[in-house]
Amino acid sequence: MNKILQFFKDEADHWITSRLEAMKYGLEHDITKLEKVYNETKSERIWFTLEMKRHELVNVSARLADRRMKS
Repeated sequence: MNKILQFFKDEADHWITSRLEAMKYGLEHDITKLEKVYNETKSERIWFTLEMKRHELVNVSARLADRRMKS
């Protein structure tokens, strides 16, 4: 029974880590695009969105690092 529970725990950990990595990649891509747009337009709305994405990237990166440290 313990082997079965460990298997599902490992699968869940792998899935969560994969999702965090995908989120990190997506945020990095979004930030790159927003930086280009902001440099062209100097829009305050774009700047605000860019800052929110940067904060989100920091949070996702921290969660991912925490998961990797626990593994």
